[in-house]
Amino acid sequence: MYDALFLECSLEVGKALSKEEREERALESKSLIYGEVEFSAFSKVLRKIGCPPGGVFYDLGSGTGRAVFTARMTQDFSKCVGIELLEGLSRSSQQVCQKFNTSGFERF
Repeated sequence: MYDALFLECSLEVGKALSKEEREERALESKSLIYGEVEFSAFSKVLRKIGCPPGGVFYDLGSGTGRAVFTARMTQDFSKCVGIELLEGLSRSSQQVCQKFNTSGFERF
């Protein structure tokens, strides 16, 4: 399911969106350099942490939303929120969210 959600939003697409907007806006901060989590590795981290059920997951600098969806699919959070400053990445994550909500993924 996860791979299907991000089929049109590969790591390369995220990197290109980030680079293009950072160059257009002359943003040179190292904190805005694009990177994403890998599903299995991040899900292991979340399991190891032992997140209590019903909590809220926040991802600051959420990119295309991969960490947010990993948290949603592997843990019992009441809410998962991604916060992204770069508009292109934010739009991309909103498209993934819309796909999740309209394609029956939310029922898994």
